[in-house]
Amino acid sequence: MARDEGRKIDKTHSPEDAGAHKVGLNYVFNPETGEFYPESGDLYSAIPQLHRKDVIVVDTEPTSSEIGVDCRGFKHCRFDIKVTGENVTSLKVEILRWNITAEEWFFGGLVDLLDSKSFTVKGGAVSLIEDEAFGAILFLKVREFVGDNFCLNCWAVLC
Repeated sequence: MARDEGRKIDKTHSPEDAGAHKVGLNYVFNPETGEFYPESGDLYSAIPQLHRKDVIVVDTEPTSSEIGVDCRGFKHCRFDIKVTGENVTSLKVEILRWNITAEEWFFGGLVDLLDSKSFTVKGGAVSLIEDEAFGAILFLKVREFVGDNFCLNCWAVLC
């Protein structure tokens, strides 16, 4: 089937009226904007869900899958990350995957957000990390920090 590349649907029509059934996507209504958006399918048009709020310290090892992003039914997850802080020279994060059989988190590679081309701490840095979820439960962990202080917020977008 053809894929709708992030097309917004007029709020006065249902998704079916606007042709959603023709492109194979499920649409959801966002009451804040009054528009319909793809529920899944396009990393740049799905509605972000808050994953981490006001994180100001390096994380300890998580013990439960309940704190993660449940990606069942989705192939990809994009983490939108906003950071503010003072004298931040390094902030490393890692995407963890919950292994349901072993009942523990498995660690991915470290990503230093300061190495990201889109990242700057001045005025609130914004960065993103895309990962292939394949239905896993994911968690964005703050692994290392060097600087005076930071505050991290992270949203997950599933498709």
